[in-house]
Amino acid sequence: MGPGTEPSGSWFKLGFPSGYVADFLQALEALCEAGMAAEPRLDRAVDRIVAGQDAQGRWPNRYPYSGKMVIDIDRPGRPSKWVTLRVCRVLKAVAGS
Repeated sequence: MGPGTEPSGSWFKLGFPSGYVADFLQALEALCEAGMAAEPRLDRAVDRIVAGQDAQGRWPNRYPYSGKMVIDIDRPGRPSKWVTLRVCRVLKAVAGS
């Protein structure tokens, strides 16, 4: 991507499993694993993730690959234990940095 280009809408749809479509949470996971959780440039992405939390503290699966796997992992748009786990790992890394 260059200046003035917009990322794919899929980039902002947090999902599980991570398949051929990446999301920005996957990028945050990698950056946290690389020891960059304290990087201030991640603040906007972390804020965006926190804003997607529901009233019960969970995150929905916005890209669940429904009908593309042997079994469906989550129902589209419903709270997802897998997306929530991914987010919690990132938030824990950011809070601990």
